[in-house]
Amino acid sequence: MQKTKKKTNRWIIIAIIAVVVFHLLAVGGCWINVCHLRNELTDVKPQEIATAQVTEPEKRKLGETDKKFSKGVKEGKSMELELLGEQLDKMIALFDEFKPLRGHVSLKLDGEFIKAKVSLPMEKFPMFDGRYLNGEFKLKASVSNGKLNAEVIEGTTEQGKPYPKWLVKKLNDTIASPAFQPRRSADQWLKKLELLKVMEGKLKLKTK
Repeated sequence: MQKTKKKTNRWIIIAIIAVVVFHLLAVGGCWINVCHLRNELTDVKPQEIATAQVTEPEKRKLGETDKKFSKGVKEGKSMELELLGEQLDKMIALFDEFKPLRGHVSLKLDGEFIKAKVSLPMEKFPMFDGRYLNGEFKLKASVSNGKLNAEVIEGTTEQGKPYPKWLVKKLNDTIASPAFQPRRSADQWLKKLELLKVMEGKLKLKTK
């Protein structure tokens, strides 16, 4: 039981960001289907998203940082953490919690934005068997009063074609809806956060 709880808590904020990316793009497939843009916005083959290579020294460093941060938060201490963009993909490659994202999502930080390169299979949507949503989305994310705020700014297909504004708006409407909220365990951790901010290509976290 203790081991399961630790896995749930580990890097929970990064997990939330990654899962937000994964699910909001999957939701987008519904509107793509409704509007009959299957051939324009999806592809017959997945785009290649390589899993990041993590060296032994990087594994030790990420493991030590994970242990120190999680222990401090559990003990109710105010903790600060700063992550570089390249560390996000390394965490996806390293920690089992993020295994469903491997080969499907790559995250980078650009100024104040999160950039998500995605290749998502669409077989769960009618008439989309064998199709893939390939592209890149730019997002903003922050936390205020224990609530995760995420917004899609723009997106482009693998071929560089912009996703239509109406689709971006639908995605953001879905994110803002009460139904699209982190599960209870994640919500408890969000309430402990005083700051989650992307700036200067870094993700900064501070707990209360």
